[in-house]
Amino acid sequence: MSAILNDQGLLVPSASSSAPPAPVAIPVAAAPGVSVPAALPADPVPEPEHEAARIRLAMFRRYPGRCMAYTLITLALLGGSAWAFAADVSWLGIMALLAGLFAAARFAVWTWKMNRTQLVITNRRVILESGLFARSATEFPLDDISGLHVEQTAMGHMLDVGDMVIVCEKGARSQAIVMALPSPAAVANLIRDQKAVVEQHHHKE
Repeated sequence: MSAILNDQGLLVPSASSSAPPAPVAIPVAAAPGVSVPAALPADPVPEPEHEAARIRLAMFRRYPGRCMAYTLITLALLGGSAWAFAADVSWLGIMALLAGLFAAARFAVWTWKMNRTQLVITNRRVILESGLFARSATEFPLDDISGLHVEQTAMGHMLDVGDMVIVCEKGARSQAIVMALPSPAAVANLIRDQKAVVEQHHHKE
């Protein structure tokens, strides 16, 4: 680098002097026998939970005799009440009317409760939702389910309806019975398939 004298007799760098060269990175090879750790793979992003199926109970297929009995008893009591009032037997008509309304109310509440009960299957859990007005849910993680048992009567085989028992190794409830389930064998196989996918994912991790 060249320099010149200024008016005060001091040496200063000349304007034509070039700037110092920029540092150059020189790759350094690893010493023999020394391994360089590879970059760690990023953690796999967990699959978001999604609903695989939502099953409503088949009350009329599971309990055809009980449904028919409720219907016949209610109609008989209401019909008897009308006959009693027509025959001017008011006390009998009132009793038959109240009994008919009570039977109809019980049948309506039972039907509403069964229709409000659903089995939800996701890729992580099995959820049993129930409740007349306030909804409550009982959850069974797929990892905790150790067994599924399907129970069907002869009539249930014909109507493709039955009950399924969910057995768990952990949690507050060791088992739960889902009654009046349509196609219970197919539902059990779907839960087993979802559980197998979860187990495969754990093995990969």
